[in-house]
Amino acid sequence: MAAYDVISAAPEDKCVAAFSGISSAVGGYGLGLAGASGGPLTAAAAGVGGSWVFGYLGKKVGEMVCG
Repeated sequence: MAAYDVISAAPEDKCVAAFSGISSAVGGYGLGLAGASGGPLTAAAAGVGGSWVFGYLGKKVGEMVCG
């Protein structure tokens, strides 16, 4: 999804989309692993939550860095 967002973004938004996508993937993966000890539902919820939170933070960082 992140790659699609970067490719389909307007030229001035590609940098922000890259930061957001990378942060979202890393956050979702990391928190999903961290939540794995609580079972599959906990891991799934942690992965989704981490993806959303870190994607938002990545967007804000991208806006500061890129423009």
